[in-house]
Amino acid sequence: MDRRSQLNPGALPPGTLVGPWQVTGWRGRGNYGTVYQALKRGHEGSGLVALKLAHFPEDKRFGREAELLSRIHHPHVPRLLDAGHWPHPSGAFYPYLAMEWVEGEPLYTWGQVHQPSSRQVLRVLAQLARALEATQAAGGVHRDVKGDNIVVMPAEAQAYLMDFGSGIWTGAPRITEEVLPPGTRPYRSPEAWRFQGKHRLHRTVRYEAAPGEDVYALGVTAYRLVTGVYPPPAWEPSAREDGQRSSTPIRSPPQVLNARVALPLAVLIERMLAEAPDVRGSAGAMAEALEEAAQRAGPEADVPLFGSKRTQEAPRPLQEHSPVSARKPARRGMLWKAAPVLGVLLVGSWWRASRPHSTTGTQFEEQEGPEAKVGLLHAAVTEPVGATKVPPGGEGVALDLPQRPLPGQLKPDASGRCPGRSHTSLNGGCWRALKGGEEKCAEDEYVHKGECYAPVFSRGRQPTSESSLDAGSP
Repeated sequence: MDRRSQLNPGALPPGTLVGPWQVTGWRGRGNYGTVYQALKRGHEGSGLVALKLAHFPEDKRFGREAELLSRIHHPHVPRLLDAGHWPHPSGAFYPYLAMEWVEGEPLYTWGQVHQPSSRQVLRVLAQLARALEATQAAGGVHRDVKGDNIVVMPAEAQAYLMDFGSGIWTGAPRITEEVLPPGTRPYRSPEAWRFQGKHRLHRTVRYEAAPGEDVYALGVTAYRLVTGVYPPPAWEPSAREDGQRSSTPIRSPPQVLNARVALPLAVLIERMLAEAPDVRGSAGAMAEALEEAAQRAGPEADVPLFGSKRTQEAPRPLQEHSPVSARKPARRGMLWKAAPVLGVLLVGSWWRASRPHSTTGTQFEEQEGPEAKVGLLHAAVTEPVGATKVPPGGEGVALDLPQRPLPGQLKPDASGRCPGRSHTSLNGGCWRALKGGEEKCAEDEYVHKGECYAPVFSRGRQPTSESSLDAGSP
């Protein structure tokens, strides 16, 4: 058999040509595609590009991503340079995208390594909010805003919103048929959870993502960046269909988890995490508020968020629905001056009353010596109720078992049996049960009734993943 016919789209060797692009190295891998470094053949001096190649032939997600990227022209979104299909030696056609190369670090790595201040974080968040504003202006929703999809160039502190593979725009065709659209579980909005709770038995109903959900996900990202933990979901997914809230853990304000967080940053994070979309406001309004906060914040905003010594300043509680509003620009300066007083007086008593007696404000452990810098993932944290630990190794969160087989997944025969003795037939696909239960489930594995499963693929078609997308609709 010709060895060229066995080329794996997820593991191309250097020198492989994909359209006019020659692979020079490997960059990363997700559920549906692998990203390579590449150069344009005959124009090597033009520099590197990011070449994203589909794992599955004729994957329609790539056409949709290309269309959305072609509509967005913004300095904090990589430019789309080319889109096409790579003819595999087997005769199959795999879609690809070539995009502007961004040399930087994932957001959470940047926070851990470079110890940014609140002012620097405000500026980075403002850049991302502007990118979301441009996405919304193009009629799109990103639907997977998270730290793994944000790259920061450390020298300039320039942030880029990446990976629009889960994105959608007004009028885009549907691809999958789940109730919820693609997304990463800890970043899902309360309105999406409510919809799923109400319609979980109605498989023909589809949730339509809105721009406000990108703002919420940016709030989760910011909270995780400055505290090292995820906030609890604003709406418990198991809430009853009558709309009654289950016992949802209380979210600890960012300053309780890290007293170095400047008040203007904490206030805006809380607003992005508001349960009501109209309280969060648009991405453009949030960008304006973040930019003004970065400009007006006092010297406390220049303190590194994760210094080697524990701060002695007492945490200042904040209100979930921020008193700062970007919808009244003429009065915003007065509100910023009043924010410290309003934030403490309005909700200080509420936090003390509602906070469980068994918990304490999170502090970063004091360390001595030259290696005493406390990074985001190395900080010793005592978590108040509701803090969600970051899974080891990044943002990996096990996936819910999809209702239909994955592309390329083996299916049972007419009698309902899968080819392997250890295989199980579930939802029309063949799965392999893994030991350890849900707690041991990795980021590219799936949970069903408390047990962990891996999909079984035909030889040469098995995808590997470093993404944590829930299976979802379009």
